[in-house]
Amino acid sequence: MCRHKEWAAEVLKILFLHSGKVDYLQDALYQGFLQVVGAGSVQPYRWYKRYHLPIYEHPKNLGFSGFRVPRPRVSASAIKNFSLIVIASCKSSTFRDYLEVAPHIRRGAKVIFLDGGDEADIAGDLRREGSEELFSEAMCVRPPDCIFKREMLIGRNYGSKVFPLNFAVCFDKFRSAPRPKRFDVVFWAVESHPIRTEVLTVLEPLFDCRTNGSVRDKSFRKHHRKGRDYLNGILESRITLNFRGAGWDTLRYWEVPALRQFLISQRPEIVIPNNFVDGKSIVFVGGDPFEAIDLCQYFLRKPTKAEAIGRAAAERSSQFHTPEHRARYVIEKVKLDS
Repeated sequence: MCRHKEWAAEVLKILFLHSGKVDYLQDALYQGFLQVVGAGSVQPYRWYKRYHLPIYEHPKNLGFSGFRVPRPRVSASAIKNFSLIVIASCKSSTFRDYLEVAPHIRRGAKVIFLDGGDEADIAGDLRREGSEELFSEAMCVRPPDCIFKREMLIGRNYGSKVFPLNFAVCFDKFRSAPRPKRFDVVFWAVESHPIRTEVLTVLEPLFDCRTNGSVRDKSFRKHHRKGRDYLNGILESRITLNFRGAGWDTLRYWEVPALRQFLISQRPEIVIPNNFVDGKSIVFVGGDPFEAIDLCQYFLRKPTKAEAIGRAAAERSSQFHTPEHRARYVIEKVKLDS
């Protein structure tokens, strides 16, 4: 690990090595870095259409930052100009880019790895692609100074250089546009974990779930609620449910509070700094679907209480959980390691 104290005092110039696929943590941090250090100080390694073409809907547009014409990837000679290198995803393509970049990183620059994958092991998602050797190779060539881990399990020791980092969203325009309630209880989710299948099986015949689409056998590609329609649907719902998917950290966990709405969620078993508070800004349940049903019945009879929890969630989201907060947190941790 490098220990160059002058790094903390210089103006950051960030080289952002991103995946060519949707990655919610990567995209949140890209937006956050733009807000903290400015667009002129953040350079994607390759031109990325999702960041520069307004052709995608939520959640595939979380990193959109305005139109920019295509440009070639950053040259080897230019890499020495960057003070912070961000390995922004746990994808094989990103690590291959990093192995190209690593020999040209200047002395005193910092390297961080954003592990936004679903697996609890560091860089565990590379196993899905059959390319776990890329992480080992990267560790030999130039290991990161810090790793930021989305699925950082509570109670597991990851070492002193690994820090928790979760998804983030910000919906200022939506928060200022309340909509009339049309749905009682919604859980629009693909069955990426058995708990979701269990919940949807129990939930489907109850409340207004069949009519609002909270039913089984929905793939993301075929789901009828997407983009702005999905976000508007949450605004029009009295209660939204959240249960873990392939990982504990779900985008829904951050979308609903950011929209000032009431969320009943399975308690995540990962480290979340400044998490929402049970009974005040969220309502937690365990893994029992019937517990969630009982809570839905209770809060449908207590709409004022549910609305107050939703407002408190929005306040906590604005205080701790925007992309800008995530970027400032990362920069602070990297500087503390200087």
